Amino acid sequence: MFFKISYNLFYDPMYVLIVIIVFIALGLGCIHLERKIKDKDIKFKSRIALYSALVFSSFLLLYALPYSNMACGVEVVDDTIKVYHVGCGLGFLGMVCTYSFKKQDILGVKVINWSVTNYCKPKARLFGISISNYLSGWFDTTCGKALIQSISDANIIIELKNVDFKVILGPRLEQLNTLVSIIS
Repeated sequence: MFFKISYNLFYDPMYVLIVIIVFIALGLGCIHLERKIKDKDIKFKSRIALYSALVFSSFLLLYALPYSNMACGVEVVDDTIKVYHVGCGLGFLGMVCTYSFKKQDILGVKVINWSVTNYCKPKARLFGISISNYLSGWFDTTCGKALIQSISDANIIIELKNVDFKVILGPRLEQLNTLVSIIS
């Protein structure tokens, strides 16, 4: 069973504002560069560099970041649990990483709500993405290092044997009880 834990960035007003600001800044840079080119006081390499930055920014902001997290989630097959996240540093290329563990490796499962308690709440991003309530990747939390794939304040904290980190999953609220019953 697959539980999709992803976030559509195009519905986030802050993300849309960032995209607009970046494109306005790059567009103004291109206009300024074109004016200087007419005066012949700028080199061809500078023109290529600026247009390359424009193309790369377009790819990053319009494809890679919004769509890399669309495949994120949790898959439970037999006794194996796979967490798909963008915390491997390749999220900007549209790649998703996987961390797998068996049910027998679970020491404990705890359901918490970050709007009520600060237990295992993220303090700093180590290698991942955090936008609004969406968290995907590796984070430093109040209880140590954690692999987080969450879209809500209600989360499942999974403590595993033989590892020094926790796995925190935060599916949509209507999926939370189903996922807890499958994992435990």
